[in-house]
Amino acid sequence: MSRWTWISTMESGGADRRREAGLRLHEYHDGANEAGIKIPRTQPMIITYFLDPEPPHRIRDTQGSWFLGGDYRYPSDGVPTPTNPDVRVDYWDDMVFYYRALGGSPTLQQWVRYICDTRVGQWS
Repeated sequence: MSRWTWISTMESGGADRRREAGLRLHEYHDGANEAGIKIPRTQPMIITYFLDPEPPHRIRDTQGSWFLGGDYRYPSDGVPTPTNPDVRVDYWDDMVFYYRALGGSPTLQQWVRYICDTRVGQWS
């Protein structure tokens, strides 16, 4: 089984705070790491939303994770440590995951309906 290298950050709060989290990941790629080197951006980037379990299912926390490909794909490749304490290096085991490419700017209610009901094929 392989392990794959990702950088991740968590954030609580609204959309502005989530943008800040995304910027932290960009900064890591731009050299905010102990080696001070730029690391090419790769795909995929995964955004995980943690919702309150009770209605109205507000977003409680958001985690952004970016795959580190190229020279830093595996844990043994000497992944540079982030200089920002809110960014961490994660190692994920092999997995199969499915995603939905979503477009537009949905409301929170549309997000919850879309995520919770796999039969929904588009925003409505």
